[in-house]
Amino acid sequence: MRRAPDFLFIGAARCASTWLHQCLNEHPDICVPRRPKELNYFNKEKNYARGLSSYLDFWDHCDEGQIRGEVTPTYLCHELSAERIHRAIHDAKLIACLRNPIDRTYSAYRGHVLTGRIDAGMSVAEAARRLTFDNQSGLIEHAYYHRHLSRFFSLFPRKQFLIYLFDEVRADPAEIIGRVYRFLGADDSFVPAMVREKVNRSFRLGSTGARFVRNLNLVGNRVKSTAPRLHRAFTMGVRLLRNRIVDAEATRVPPEVVAELIPIFREENEKLASLIGKDLSHWNRGADEYRHRVK
Repeated sequence: MRRAPDFLFIGAARCASTWLHQCLNEHPDICVPRRPKELNYFNKEKNYARGLSSYLDFWDHCDEGQIRGEVTPTYLCHELSAERIHRAIHDAKLIACLRNPIDRTYSAYRGHVLTGRIDAGMSVAEAARRLTFDNQSGLIEHAYYHRHLSRFFSLFPRKQFLIYLFDEVRADPAEIIGRVYRFLGADDSFVPAMVREKVNRSFRLGSTGARFVRNLNLVGNRVKSTAPRLHRAFTMGVRLLRNRIVDAEATRVPPEVVAELIPIFREENEKLASLIGKDLSHWNRGADEYRHRVK
């Protein structure tokens, strides 16, 4: 009988999940799916409908003794994921990285600008009203971490969770990945090459590279409905190009965005701090990364 995965990274999105996936992939004790990075099994209806057997196919290449897992950062905010995961693999270890919700929201907003889903001049609030997702909550609601984690905490014992903060990854990525390896039961003396890479590279909305990539995405979106395979291939190519040419320059979260979002997240942050036992008071004073890069 094939084994179910031993762990899942459940979220949040825009919280260095690509970095984590690469660090996991490098470790000889750990096996993650070769492609895609995000399986989206428990949160996308068309994938879930294929059944658990199709999900387990993604680990057929693993050695028997390897620790198996996957990274899908939108499991956290999907209303049915916690119950579905519990039903399928109730003993799975669950990893979550939480980022200042102001930074996470603005980071996601800028990502949608780059892909052409929204105009650069649109406010964050307007973008939140207009954007819809088929497998995750809205632009702002995604960072209601207390609400989302509560669903998981009601089903899984606390000992099965590892929760860390995004600013901890930025401050000491080697310590965090070592903590992840220990939690999974892997050799924590292993140092992946990816640990030295910058976490969540950034781009300036007005940079030449960002505008060029945005225009390419707009071209690709025109064939999305008529040629979906071509669109997927085009999107992948643009993503690779983006990582090479988009200028990683410091971008501040605009003061008006900080002022707009602080009252929206204040109560959620206070509840989350109590839930996970961490001091998050600095989140209610503004964006942690106000003077740093935001992807």
